[in-house]
Amino acid sequence: MEKLSKEDRNIKRKCNRCSTDYNLRNCLTYSTYCVNCRKYKICPICEHEFHHNQNQTCSKKCSEELKKQSYILSVGKEHNFCKSSTSRNDFELRLLKDHGVTNQFQRNEIKEKLKETWISKYGVDNPSKSEIVKIRKRITLSKTLEKNPDLYKHSWKRVHDKFIETKGYDPRIMFLSSTSKESISYFMPLLESLDEKNIKYYVGIEGNREFFISVKNEQTYFYDLCIPSLNLILEYNGVAWHAKEGDDKWKHPITKQSYIENIAYFERKKTVAKNKGFDILVIWSDDPNKNKIIENLKMKIDEN
Repeated sequence: MEKLSKEDRNIKRKCNRCSTDYNLRNCLTYSTYCVNCRKYKICPICEHEFHHNQNQTCSKKCSEELKKQSYILSVGKEHNFCKSSTSRNDFELRLLKDHGVTNQFQRNEIKEKLKETWISKYGVDNPSKSEIVKIRKRITLSKTLEKNPDLYKHSWKRVHDKFIETKGYDPRIMFLSSTSKESISYFMPLLESLDEKNIKYYVGIEGNREFFISVKNEQTYFYDLCIPSLNLILEYNGVAWHAKEGDDKWKHPITKQSYIENIAYFERKKTVAKNKGFDILVIWSDDPNKNKIIENLKMKIDEN
């Protein structure tokens, strides 16, 4: 754009935005807005118009977001000192090359300087050993607990939820018996019949254990009830924990496993057992004839 002449700068004009008179005395290029209206701009984050004062964004929130985006472009992370950011990697490489450590506070000279500072300020080589610091912490904690009595509960939930989200499942379920109490109750008449006839079986109860098949380079599959002499495996499927064909909205209540994943897993589980020579009998918790199935099995065992 061509520079304005001296005459053009002194001409009175009307602002296209606020209709006030203005001139371009202090401008090098032409503008249809007065000095005040020239300060309006579009926020690059939220795209809202705002009146700026040399600032790039309309708010602190947008400013933080712009900073994050800038860091992502320049160092690959939301902050220039995040783990795996290029600037931090370069810093750690320099530390490793010059001092043999990747953390500034691992350097002996830094450790000694910190100790000197703490001794002069608190009389001990670590603030956590200072009685003054301990008292301050207790006072701060008591005040915080007065304002938020559920502090520990909320803190635990926040950390726990983040841990579960990162891991993808609740690892505590691995300590629970995979044979449910409902299935044990259902199998009990059959188990009593097997005990009377001294027929060996595997089930997840005290004094016994679940039958399993390990597949190389895959995983171990556990089965609810196995009667080896009959080459028979019984699987009791609770509808809350196992997906039924056609129920594509189903989701596991703990692991959040999807319908497709659960169906595929169970089909693979049955195939593994069949490849080992077992017959699979699947009993659903909502089957109205499930008690007749057990009675029929007892009769077959008695006949044989």
